[in-house]
Amino acid sequence: MKNFLFTLLTLSVLFSSQSCGKDTDEFIPVSTKIDTIQTANKDTDWQDLFKISNVPTSVLPPLSVEKLMADLAADPTRHDLSAERGGTIVTPDNVRVEFPANSCVTKNNRPCTGNLSVEILVLRKKGEFLLNNIPTISSGKQLISGGAVLVKIKQNGEEVKLARNVSYKVKYQPATAVEEGMKLFEGKFEGRFQFDWSLISPTTNTTNASAVRIWTDTAQGRRITGYELLIDRFNWINCDRFSGDSTFLTNKFCVALPDTFTNQNCSVFAVFKDINSVISLIGDGKVKQFCVPSGYKGVPIGRVINIIAIATIKDRIYISKKEVTISANALIRVEPVLTTKAALKELISNL
Repeated sequence: MKNFLFTLLTLSVLFSSQSCGKDTDEFIPVSTKIDTIQTANKDTDWQDLFKISNVPTSVLPPLSVEKLMADLAADPTRHDLSAERGGTIVTPDNVRVEFPANSCVTKNNRPCTGNLSVEILVLRKKGEFLLNNIPTISSGKQLISGGAVLVKIKQNGEEVKLARNVSYKVKYQPATAVEEGMKLFEGKFEGRFQFDWSLISPTTNTTNASAVRIWTDTAQGRRITGYELLIDRFNWINCDRFSGDSTFLTNKFCVALPDTFTNQNCSVFAVFKDINSVISLIGDGKVKQFCVPSGYKGVPIGRVINIIAIATIKDRIYISKKEVTISANALIRVEPVLTTKAALKELISNL
């Protein structure tokens, strides 16, 4: 009798556990989705970046290299501004930003009043573009940058918008010589791993249209020149021109690293030596190499670049710098070495 009762109890438990398992399966879709997306368990495994590109970090946590790049990125300078009066802000690195009076509205298009909080970040050097993970590419075509700026304005922690038919000015000296023919591009991330610039189309409102102007001044007995950007939106804005390289291009250019360096823990960039341009190479999980993305029109054969690999493994930071000349069907091998965040930033700042 005891054996019989024990058997019944055991069957009851088994049946209940199977029923619970069945019920639980009905709540698995999100978990299953994550499991099918996150095919790599360790950051020394390769990941399918295209598969997870549009998966938010709230669903799939940031990769190790995403965390590293976010840590390396520069913080914007912060300033106060009167919504009614507007005014001119001068950043510590001598960038002037001029806002007209009553230039901002809330997300509901109501005029802003009171104090506003302004965030300004300007990128001028190649190393700054790299550390902020902002390459200079527009729809697969290479750009040469005269500097990029990000302006955000908030009130009570919420971002506000620029009022209709209003522009603000950004005035600065670039890191390289001033060039004619520069245009404005608007930048945004395409998913989690690719950043792209789009040419801002001219508007019919010539008074407040986005534009690039060149200014000249005299300071301490010497002549200085720079750019003045007239901008009609808050976002990443770049002062650029297309490189003009249209022949002798290759989109078969890859970088290989030791086995422990993967697209989960490493980023690789091509930094051009003689022009202000940076390209991000994409970690291809199939070939386990970092290559020119298929969407690029190609990189110019014969140009000298520095290949920069940045990685983090078990909270240790690695860096590699190698100067090469671009050639077709090239496979360049690099081997990152252990470094510190301070040393890494110093090396990249001197590119």
